[in-house]
Amino acid sequence: MIKKMILKLALLILVSIPVSLIISSGALAHNNLNLGSYSAVVNSGIQPPDSLPKTSAGSDQLKTVLQIVFGIAGAISVLMITIAGYSYIISSGDPQKTAKAKDTILYAVIGLVISILSFSIVSFIIGKV
Repeated sequence: MIKKMILKLALLILVSIPVSLIISSGALAHNNLNLGSYSAVVNSGIQPPDSLPKTSAGSDQLKTVLQIVFGIAGAISVLMITIAGYSYIISSGDPQKTAKAKDTILYAVIGLVISILSFSIVSFIIGKV
C-alpha cells in the first residue's frame, strides 16, 4: 500500500514538474513599460508592444534546469526498478509479493519512459524557439 502511494506520488511529481515549469515561464515575464493597468495604456493612446514579453532566463538555462529535473526523475525510476527487482527476487514465489513487485517495476518503467519522452519533447521545443 505504501509503495503504491510512493509510486503514485513519484508519477505525479514526474508529470507536474515539467508542466509547472512550462506554464510558469510566461508568468515570470515582466512588464518593462511600467504603465500600470491595461486601461491606462489604452486611454493614454500608447500602443502595447506587438511581441510577447521576454523572460530573463535563456533557453540554455531552461534546458539545463530541465536536464537536472528529468535526470533526478530518471534516477528515481531506476532506483524504484532496482528495489522492485530485489523485492521480486526475495518474494520466494509468494503470488502477492510477486505481483506487487511486477506492478512496481511496470510503474517505474512507465515513469522512466515519461521522463525520457518529456525531456525529448522539451528539448525539441526549446530547439525550435
